[in-house]
Amino acid sequence: MSIKNARHKIRIAFVGAYMCIILCVIITIIASIILFFSFKSRDARLPEAIHFKNVSRNNQYAKIDMQMMTDEFASYEKEHFIFFKQDTGERFHFAFDEENIYIIKLYEGEEEKFKDIIAYTYSESEDDTPPKKNCY
Repeated sequence: MSIKNARHKIRIAFVGAYMCIILCVIITIIASIILFFSFKSRDARLPEAIHFKNVSRNNQYAKIDMQMMTDEFASYEKEHFIFFKQDTGERFHFAFDEENIYIIKLYEGEEEKFKDIIAYTYSESEDDTPPKKNCY
């Protein structure tokens, strides 16, 4: 085998390796774009929520108009309830509207959306108007 043939085979091997790397990068970029848009449009695919009082069957997408909400009173972790604050995935709160009391489950990170209602619930000021939020 001559040096010229050996160099040619090495070049072919490097070109093949570079092509594989470029292909992997392109596939990763395309997959990232697809995942980004699928997560971004996840809420758009939900059916329109109806008020909780009008629910007529199981697994129907519903909402409540909350005026007050308590801090977490229980958590659920690995098939048992925990009745003190702990970092778990599922957290349970009491939510109040004008007429009813509900127990709602929020997942980690969802409490941020309801900080103003929780602050209003524990506020001692009488000047505040209750914030209304929909909980889906």
